[in-house]
Amino acid sequence: MSSDDENAVHTALVPTDATATAAAAAALLPTSGEARRSLEELEADDPEYRETHTHPRPGHDHEKPPKSGIFSFLYAVEGGDPDGEVDVVHELEDEVGEMGPGGHRVGAPCFSFRTLMSYTGPGFLMCIAYLDPGNLEADLQVGAYTGYDLLWMLALATFMGFALQCMAARLGVVTGKNLARVCKEHYSHAISMVLWVLIELAIIGNDLQEIIGSAIAFQILFGFPLWLGCLVTFIDTFTFLAIHYFGIRKLEGLFVVLVAIMTVCFFINFGKQPPPPGLIAEGFVPQIKPFAVLSAVGLIGAVIMPHNIYLHSALVLSRKVNRRKPAHVIEANKYFAIDSGIALLVSFVINLAVVSVFAYHFFDDGCANIVGGPLACLSRDAEGACICSTIGLAGAHDALADALGKSAKYIWGVGLLAAGQASTMTGTYAGQYVMEGFLDLKIPLWARVTFTRFVAIGPGLVVAILTENNQNLSDMFQEAINVFNSVLLSFALLPVLHFTSSSAIMGEHVSGLPLTVTIWSLAFMVLAINIYLVVLRIGGGQPWWMYVLTAIGGIIYLRFSYALVADDVVKGYWGVVEMMPEGWEVRRRLLERRKAREVEGGKEGGGKGVIIVASGHHRLDNPLIESVSDGEGEAST
Repeated sequence: MSSDDENAVHTALVPTDATATAAAAAALLPTSGEARRSLEELEADDPEYRETHTHPRPGHDHEKPPKSGIFSFLYAVEGGDPDGEVDVVHELEDEVGEMGPGGHRVGAPCFSFRTLMSYTGPGFLMCIAYLDPGNLEADLQVGAYTGYDLLWMLALATFMGFALQCMAARLGVVTGKNLARVCKEHYSHAISMVLWVLIELAIIGNDLQEIIGSAIAFQILFGFPLWLGCLVTFIDTFTFLAIHYFGIRKLEGLFVVLVAIMTVCFFINFGKQPPPPGLIAEGFVPQIKPFAVLSAVGLIGAVIMPHNIYLHSALVLSRKVNRRKPAHVIEANKYFAIDSGIALLVSFVINLAVVSVFAYHFFDDGCANIVGGPLACLSRDAEGACICSTIGLAGAHDALADALGKSAKYIWGVGLLAAGQASTMTGTYAGQYVMEGFLDLKIPLWARVTFTRFVAIGPGLVVAILTENNQNLSDMFQEAINVFNSVLLSFALLPVLHFTSSSAIMGEHVSGLPLTVTIWSLAFMVLAINIYLVVLRIGGGQPWWMYVLTAIGGIIYLRFSYALVADDVVKGYWGVVEMMPEGWEVRRRLLERRKAREVEGGKEGGGKGVIIVASGHHRLDNPLIESVSDGEGEAST
């Protein structure tokens, strides 16, 4: 058929009044102003829609405040964010490709560097928690006390952190809400309040580490007493707050610079006398010697911070993601995972450099196995024998100066200062998001900074004064906080595991079986480590009441942990029952008992059927998210 014939057929098929019909239909479409008002009314009537849909409104695409003058200052005082959400560059200019078989996109590139750059940023804010002063102290102690033996544990802890951060980011992207907010909506009020208190304690503990770490850096570089360094750290946090009001992208850029400073500083010391590559490679062979057990356990708590899981779920909300388009959500999850992977790879390399330097210069097998050890070999007597001693953040710079020269001391101080200053701001952000999510209380960022700094500055000054001339006390304080973080890690790990494994919350973006199994294994390992850590700490020879209190605390800890994932445990239990061979009598009886229970529950519910929800949870009437079933935007829940 010729083109003329096709046009003739097409003309014959189109009604003569098609033009008029199209014009009439166009007249019925809302103008941009009407569309904006309609969407505003929808958001006003349905707060859940407003919170889960962050695509720009028609007609006013995230209006920005004035950049200068008194109005800019007033906007800052109110705690606003000048950039709001950041636009992203999709893999294709308009769409990221249609969904094809198996959930793969058709017509979209596998990778776009421009798209990655638009998503890059939250990962580098998040990775600061893997480089804070508490981490640096754990690194240097692991190296000086155990040598290279625990490098594999460092790599494993970083990989665990990566998996958790990806799940936290996925939760934020899919639901449009941070982890604290989701906890508030899906757990009972009592459980959510306990979670809030525990995470706030973790944030305050990390604030103390960051303040003391920064104070030590100021002492190294400028000779300030520790108490004065604490006060300076309290004040200069507001400098970062001022940078925040220039826009989130500016702040992300500053954190990239700080990470770069740490990388340069710690690798300069690494390069002065490089450790043998063969010894570093041997450290990746899994092994734990008796003297390294406590260091290995503490390393988990130092590397993976509980509050950082809550923080990352909120940081990803800084990018505009149209959650009504599954392809956009898939794209965001992919590039946020790449962003996190790059950032955590950088943090791992920095931690590796610190461990290797202190292992090469200060580890001695005799000091590691000495009674009361492990200890570090910081100096030698006239006969060349090691003088074993403790080492921590407070004395690391002097040890480096003796081993590598005076310049190493100041290079270490600059890197430590960058770590301390960066981590103070991420801790403040975490506190703000946690408070807003659990309490639904929105306060200006400067007020949150003032509150957290005042809460931490008092204990920080006390610790600074007590540890000014007592390095052992300072080291014990830092180590206790790392152990405390390890204990609290379950209360970030279990909620994010519970929610990302729920198809009711995540829809089609629910975590796959391999990732779910990995994180569940991690959860059980963390619980086992914490139980072992308590037993190791208590030891023998304690009064009877100490064991009674420990047993009561352990029962409460395990019961509360179970309450966070009770639904998942029940679901997993029935899954195991259903996998039993059909001929087993125990399988038949259990399934009959479940069926009878469901029928009884249906009668109590008025014949409508009741979904049994484990204690400590409540079910919302409306789902968290909408999923798009087709390209025309029909939503199904």
